[in-house]
Amino acid sequence: MDDFKRYTSNTLCGTSNNYMLTENVDRLTCRCYIRPYECGCFNWRFWFSNAVDSTFGEADVAWANRPGGSWSIVSADISLADSVDGEVYGTTPVFFNGSASRNVNPNERFWSDPIRFGVNNGQYLVWTWTVTGSQIPCTPDSQIPCRWLSDGKWIPYTFGPGNCIPKPNMFAADRGERRRLVFIGDSITQGCGTGMDKYEQWAAQIGNQLAPSVWSVWNIGLGFGRAYDAVTDKAWLWRAKNAGDITAVCFGVNDTIRGRSADTIWHDLCRISRSIRDCGGKVLLLTIPPFDFTGNKESVWREVNRRIREYGTSVADGVFDIATVLGLDAPEDNRAKYGGHPDGIGGAAVAKAFIDSGILDKI
Repeated sequence: MDDFKRYTSNTLCGTSNNYMLTENVDRLTCRCYIRPYECGCFNWRFWFSNAVDSTFGEADVAWANRPGGSWSIVSADISLADSVDGEVYGTTPVFFNGSASRNVNPNERFWSDPIRFGVNNGQYLVWTWTVTGSQIPCTPDSQIPCRWLSDGKWIPYTFGPGNCIPKPNMFAADRGERRRLVFIGDSITQGCGTGMDKYEQWAAQIGNQLAPSVWSVWNIGLGFGRAYDAVTDKAWLWRAKNAGDITAVCFGVNDTIRGRSADTIWHDLCRISRSIRDCGGKVLLLTIPPFDFTGNKESVWREVNRRIREYGTSVADGVFDIATVLGLDAPEDNRAKYGGHPDGIGGAAVAKAFIDSGILDKI
């Protein structure tokens, strides 16, 4: 657990798992391009979890806590690039317990060895690796530019389950002591609805208004994520409990879509908060964002949000009313002002309201 205190997230894009490459992969070589939250020369480490964190769609392929398979890292390296279409340079190999390769076991969590590496403003840190095997956890909803190698050409990633690119679950750096802020939630937290490589999701825009010299931000939001995935208190919530000083919890849209009652959703939110606080973490509970719910689903949405607003501070350390920012004026506040999956303008509105509230200083 001490590794999560020394090595903290150094990118604002989400990198968790809600899908899986189920077919056997014969030496898949792929890469991704991240913009560091704080540039400079640091000791980097890369953390991996060989399990699915949350349910994807109707759970025909991926569901919460499904173990990954037995697969292997053939090799890995990091390098620099000035653009996602430009040449990479400064390539440096990444090792695992002193070895260039590593066999990965189901449900295993592990770190790479430390590597000293510098990234300047405007540069990308490029992760490249070759993997082989089956049942490799990943996500099809990444906002991180990715490529895979085919017949000597790098093919751009596009959204969709057929184009998943596995990647580290944390791009971490030893930047000194930082307050660790974790965002956990569904696709609205992950940033679906914002552009590739734009860092326009509200969690990222909040991070960009905080000082990297003080804060670390880790977005572990996932498309289709549900409170009843996180409340199992296994793969997904484990990382928030161990890698966060403050965890912002934003669930309820997918639970409501699937017909869960206000009582069950509220009960799960309370249990999630209690689990994090029992480990010494602070919890910031967010209201359920608007998703154009009508009928009984609107009633559930309104009732859970009423409880969060009225009783949230009795079960969490703070409450942020994201629904008010993202919704139209009452009585149409159930309607999403910036789209069900907020765009960059919606992300900016949330970030401004969040920072202006001073909520982090009150926790």
